[in-house]
Amino acid sequence: MKKSLSKKIFVFFSILFIAFNIESNSYAVIFKFSNVDKAQKLYPTNPQKAHQLIDKTILYYEKKPNKKFPWLAWAYTTKAQFLTDEGNLELALSYQKKACLTHNKNYKKQKKEDKSTNLIQCYYFLSSLYSDLKQYDNAIAVSDKAISIFDQYDKNEISKLAGAEQLSWQISERARIFKKLFK
Repeated sequence: MKKSLSKKIFVFFSILFIAFNIESNSYAVIFKFSNVDKAQKLYPTNPQKAHQLIDKTILYYEKKPNKKFPWLAWAYTTKAQFLTDEGNLELALSYQKKACLTHNKNYKKQKKEDKSTNLIQCYYFLSSLYSDLKQYDNAIAVSDKAISIFDQYDKNEISKLAGAEQLSWQISERARIFKKLFK
């Protein structure tokens, strides 16, 4: 009797421990992604601290990739934006490439339309970085990838956030790059 009671208590506390551990891990994931938002707000006043928060978030998601949402991609994009603002375009380019590769993966809770919208935005910034670095051939290739995503949808309308207006931005960006290329 005592063994079965102690066994039940042990099982109860084991289940309780596992439940709390799972719950704390889910909060840790939300907390790590909230670092991106904190860093964006902090960047204008304390860029060094903002970089530390983003770097911490990137390291966390590189070690423990989230299979449900592209949090790592958003952290890479934020880091690339900070570096672009600081004029470090080469390093920004490397982070933006990583962001686009990460956005291109499939995530359990991400809809196809959301993935496409994220990729279009990512490719737009990547194309702009290539253009700023005078790598026009790469910029055009990336811009073509973004435009081809629209072709996969009826009337080039992916979602409310990605439709004809965003397609025109992509086409205009590609036209600017062609103009720079042939100067």
